[in-house]
Amino acid sequence: MSLIALRKRSLTVETVFHEGGPPPDKPLRIAAACAVIRNPYAGRYEPDLLPFMAELRSLGTALAEELVATLGKENVEAYRRRRSSASTGNSSTALSGTRPAAGPCARCWASPRPSCPRPRR
Repeated sequence: MSLIALRKRSLTVETVFHEGGPPPDKPLRIAAACAVIRNPYAGRYEPDLLPFMAELRSLGTALAEELVATLGKENVEAYRRRRSSASTGNSSTALSGTRPAAGPCARCWASPRPSCPRPRR
């Protein structure tokens, strides 16, 4: 029996035409795939999570393949995986297409984050 019980999946595609600075030659396409799964260990201590983590690889692969198919392999330029929340079991994977315009994003301008790939002005 599989330890993964999939509750729902989501695929979101966003097209950014202009976000600040000079407009890009080609719009930025961002896709994100999410999955909500049941936590088989909720409410109890489990000393060995490795079997569960091994089964999650197939789900991560399926989400990534769906994203690549959506954007097109030649358009994928970045990949980021967010860690799943132990309490909710939520996890997400995001791929982005063409390069963003130069300049910091609005969120980073208000409160800089070291992980932001955009340069400060």
